[in-house]
Parts: sequence; C-alpha cells; structure tokens
Amino acid sequence: MTLQQLRYVTAVAGADTISHAVQQFYISQPSLTNAIRELEQEVRLALSKTASSVVSRTLLEYLRSTRQQKDAPQIK
Repeated sequence: MTLQQLRYVTAVAGADTISHAVQQFYISQPSLTNAIRELEQEVRLALSKTASSVVSRTLLEYLRSTRQQKDAPQIK
C-alpha cells in the first residue's frame, strides 16, 4: 500500500466521477484505475464496488486517517 494509492482512493470517493479524480492528479484514467485495483487486491476488498457499504465507509475513514498521518510533518 502506497501513500499515492491512498490519495487516489480518497479522491475517487470524494469525487463525483473517476474523471474528476484523475484531473486532480494529472494522470490518465487507466493509471488511476490500475493503482486502485492493486490496492483492492492487497486489502482483498473491492473498493470501487462497495462504495455504499458500511465496510467501505469504515475503510475509507481508515485510509483517510492513514493518509493524514503520513502527510503530517514528522516532529522529533
């Protein structure tokens, strides 16, 4: 799981369409779709097909939390 994959999933979840999400990252739709597919295989959950389920909302919150933690500056 990469930080970029987390960003992609949260962008797609928050966008009306995948087309809107790819515009945020200036990448092609196949690139975004492939990155999400790889993440789906890793977590063994079809993120794109379970958008309305409680499981995906819970996972999305986890991914957002993880992304925020990774994006936050590390203070030592």
